[in-house]
Amino acid sequence: MLHLGLVDAELELVPKRLAGHPQVVEAARRFGSSPTKMLLDSSLHYAAMRDLDGGDRRGRPDLAHLFLLTALESIPNKLGQLRVFVHTRHDELIRIEPRTRLVRNYNRFCGLVQQLFERGAVGEPDPLLTLEKKRPLDDVLKATPHERLIVLDPAGAAKPPRELFSQRDEESDVVALIGGFPSGDYRSPIPAGAERVSIHPDALAVWTVAGEVLAHYPRTGPSLQRK
Repeated sequence: MLHLGLVDAELELVPKRLAGHPQVVEAARRFGSSPTKMLLDSSLHYAAMRDLDGGDRRGRPDLAHLFLLTALESIPNKLGQLRVFVHTRHDELIRIEPRTRLVRNYNRFCGLVQQLFERGAVGEPDPLLTLEKKRPLDDVLKATPHERLIVLDPAGAAKPPRELFSQRDEESDVVALIGGFPSGDYRSPIPAGAERVSIHPDALAVWTVAGEVLAHYPRTGPSLQRK
C-alpha cells in the first residue's frame, strides 16, 4: 500500500486579522460567503496577505486541488493500492476516501473544503472527507504503518523516478510525502530516518511530483482489463 501525503499544505481559512481588509470583504461578497469562512487564496487576497507571516507561500488551495485530482484518478487508486491524506500548516489532517470523485471545478472544490472546515466531515451517510485537528505530522506518521518513508525534496539525494520503488514495495506499506507549498522548505519536522529524494534537478510542480510517484509505483495487482 502506498500512503501519499501532501504535507504542510497551504490550505486554511482567511485569518481573522484579515477579515476586514477591503479585498477580503469584496471577495466574500462576490462569492456569497463570510470573510472568515472563505479559504485564503493568494489569487484573490494578494494585497491583504502582504504583511501576513509567511504570506509569500500561503493561500494555495489550488495545489491541494490538483494534487488530489491527480492522486484519486491514478491507476494505483483504482487498483486499491493507494491511501491519500493532506496535512496543513496548522496541523490539521484531511483524510480522503479512495472512492471519492473529486469535483473538477476549482471554485466548487474551495466550497467543499470550506464546508469541511466548518463541519469536520463531508458526505453522508459515510463521509468522503474528514478533518482532524491538532494532528502534528509526527503523530500522523506514527499512526500510519510503513516500512519506508520517502520525502520528495529538491535538496534530497538525486534519484530518477523509476528507482523510487522496488517490486517488493507493493507487498508492504510505503509513505511518500510531497510538500504542499509553492516555495521554501517543510515546516513540520521530518523524521531522521526518512529518505529525502530529489527526482529532478529543477523544482517541480506538486502535481508533477505526484504524477511521477504514482506512475512508478509497482502495479502487480488485479488486472484492469474489462470483463
